[in-house]
Parts: sequence; C-alpha cells; structure tokens
Amino acid sequence: EYFIHLVEEEEPDSAPSERRKRAVDNVKRRRHKDPVFVNAAKNDIRQIVKELGRKQGVLCLSSDPKNVMMWAHYADNHEGLLLQFDFATIWQIRSLANCGPFP
Repeated sequence: EYFIHLVEEEEPDSAPSERRKRAVDNVKRRRHKDPVFVNAAKNDIRQIVKELGRKQGVLCLSSDPKNVMMWAHYADNHEGLLLQFDFATIWQIRSLANCGPFP
C-alpha cells in the first residue's frame, strides 16, 4: 500500500489500477533499494509520523519510572505525567470479579 501511495504522489492523475501496476513494477525493479528513493520514503514516513503525533497521543509503559530513554523519547523531552499501576491489585480485582485472563 505504501508503494501505491508513492506512485499516487508522483502521478496524482493516474488510475488506481495503474498505480498498483507501477508500484509492483517499482518493487520488481528493486527501486525500493535505490538510495534516492529510500531517502524520499524516509522523509515521507517522518512527515506522516509528525502529522499523526499532532493528532494522536502516545501511551508508553515501563516497569522503571526513572527510565531516562522513555522520558526523553515519549514525554516531550522529560516533561510529562507519570501514572503508577499496582498490577497485583489489578490481578486480585480481576480474579474476584471472575474475569478471565487478560487477552
């Protein structure tokens, strides 16, 4: 699907069936290994991630509340909120409620 999206970006007026054919052809020609293509794809992916980051939140879990890497990467450079969960209590509540195991 991503390669079809790239063909659409290059040729916005092309028909969907033609985009699929071009995408398959690009993969067969190993265009996805071309450094210029790879850099363009990386830039596209970065842009998509930035846009999603503006619209979506992120939930990251760690058993270590002082995990510097988690805070640096996911908490807006060491700013954020820490929620602590007591899983022993959660397990007790689940067993008392006769709920099955977590999926």
